Amino acid sequence: MSNTRSIFAQGTGLCILAAACWLGAGAFPLAAQVTDGAGVTVDLGGVPLMHRTAVAYPAAALAQHIEGMVAVEATLDASGNVTDAHVVSGTDELRKTALLAVLQWHFGRAEAGTTRMVTIRFQTPAPAIQPAPVTGLPGVTSGMISQQMVAAPKTTEPQRITGIRISGLGDPFKDELMASLPVHQGDLFGPDTLTTLTAAVRQYDEHLGVGAMHLASGGLELRIAAPGGNIAPTAGMLTGTVGSPAAPNAVQVGAAIQEANLIKRVMPAYPPLAREARIQGHVAMNAVIGKDGTVQNLTLSSGHPMLAPAAMEAVKQWVYKPTLMNGQPVDVATQIDVNFTLADQAPAQQ
Repeated sequence: MSNTRSIFAQGTGLCILAAACWLGAGAFPLAAQVTDGAGVTVDLGGVPLMHRTAVAYPAAALAQHIEGMVAVEATLDASGNVTDAHVVSGTDELRKTALLAVLQWHFGRAEAGTTRMVTIRFQTPAPAIQPAPVTGLPGVTSGMISQQMVAAPKTTEPQRITGIRISGLGDPFKDELMASLPVHQGDLFGPDTLTTLTAAVRQYDEHLGVGAMHLASGGLELRIAAPGGNIAPTAGMLTGTVGSPAAPNAVQVGAAIQEANLIKRVMPAYPPLAREARIQGHVAMNAVIGKDGTVQNLTLSSGHPMLAPAAMEAVKQWVYKPTLMNGQPVDVATQIDVNFTLADQAPAQQ
């Protein structure tokens, strides 16, 4: 499936010079705590969520003072992801917004394999209260922000990890993820740090974005965020510029679920220079799959600069079975991972 972007730095020497050209920001969603639109109240019935996106009041319904409650039944997979949902009852003008939101949520693993009922109440706010944008930044929805290229610091010295921030997860899930990480505060940031961290984080939850923020005061902070999480810039941090997503109305779908819809896969060619240098690793991308199943937009999330171009060129040619919602094809935002392994002499999608 399926949540400010910061700079990626990989390795020393040649790797750092290459990173200035290729490494972009990690996919960081934009709200520290989920803040639904003014007049919107979500009732989860006491069921824990790992993370969720906020629910906005539909502009047209708000302008016409349309109110009501929408009940949505969500079907969860073995990891707690919402794989299907349908509206049980509710006002017609409010149904689509509620359904699109619930389809992007991730419940706790204890709820895996069950169905859960969610109710969302829309009540016109008082005139004095202005409905705020769900994400806090104009044009940004569903936790997706466009890739930005930011030059790495002009140094060949390895940097030490001064902190790890996790945003958008509840405390029990945050503690669980932190305990499972193979990278820790105080470690040196090496050429494989982000690849190793990304693999571990996405094994825990494929919706999470991973990145690194260089601090003006020195050192480097690793950042992990879920849809609905916030990595807000603070004093002394170097940040990129937030952009608008390519498809603001795209439905977030997990990588594993979207993989099952793949009908044409073009395998990337292993770059000769990368093979000669014995470079291997993981390339992660954010993609928008169009209503016709083709890749409409593709941005780099993480990956070695000698491997990323080959992976992206191949993935641009992939074709998926269209995703339907209420019988109609919809745009899909998802994550695509390609793993280059010298032992296999060919990359394979994870």
